Amino acid sequence: MGTNKFRAQSAMEYLMTYGWAILIIAIVLAAMFTLGIFKSPVGTTCRSFPGYVCTAPVFTGTLSAGGNFIASVGQGTGATWYDVGYVYVPSSSSVTTPVAAALGASSGTTGGNWIDVATVLNTGSTATATLPVPIGAASGTIWAEYATTSGGTPNIVLQVAKATVS
Repeated sequence: MGTNKFRAQSAMEYLMTYGWAILIIAIVLAAMFTLGIFKSPVGTTCRSFPGYVCTAPVFTGTLSAGGNFIASVGQGTGATWYDVGYVYVPSSSSVTTPVAAALGASSGTTGGNWIDVATVLNTGSTATATLPVPIGAASGTIWAEYATTSGGTPNIVLQVAKATVS
């Protein structure tokens, strides 16, 4: 009976020693997580305005060299859009509303071009847009241009989402 008592005491000491070690490691990991040590160096967000969709944002590149903002952008306005294009306008831009242009043409002084994303975009549909982001443009707005008739020139410009790269 005496040997079982020592075995039980030894087992308890073993559990207590490793228990404290695991607790200390858990506290250190929680502190590191809270301080952002494990945070990705490049995070993206895409907040859509009511009636629009912006999901799965990814930024490829760096803020110091520029890159591309890739997201699924769509609409739920109840109308069909034709010849749809998107452009990313940095927050630092002096342009408040980009000008509708032929797809691929300059959107004004935004430094970006309208990117053709869909010939037809029905309500509830999304299209993947790869939008160029200028150097240092950590936040901006995604704008859509479209025509209301098939084969028409895009003449409607709307803000659809706010995009942030951090």
